Amino acid sequence: MGNGVEDGKEMSPTSRSKKMLEEAGYQVWIVEHTIRIPGRTFKRDLFNGFDLLCVKDSETLAVQTTTLANVGARIQKLADNKYVPYLRRAGWTMKVHGWRTLKKTGWTAKVIDVS
Repeated sequence: MGNGVEDGKEMSPTSRSKKMLEEAGYQVWIVEHTIRIPGRTFKRDLFNGFDLLCVKDSETLAVQTTTLANVGARIQKLADNKYVPYLRRAGWTMKVHGWRTLKKTGWTAKVIDVS
């Protein structure tokens, strides 16, 4: 994945996952949005759990991206998510990407299938 820098800025886990998935042939759309209202800023994910929506051939893939340290919390968030059973019945693939940097090889993702 290289040094994790794009246009002189540190890449977010979402940007890293998007790049990795596009290189694997997926069409990828960022579906996490930052909501800004007076006195409050927060993120809203697709179905309260996913940052990326991807398609490739007949597969629909939803991805939650985070740092490796937060993977457990994100898996629990999806386990508690009321929409996940509906997505499973619809045949969606669901994954969590946990990013970390390694001294010798740079950024790498641990990918956990939660489908």
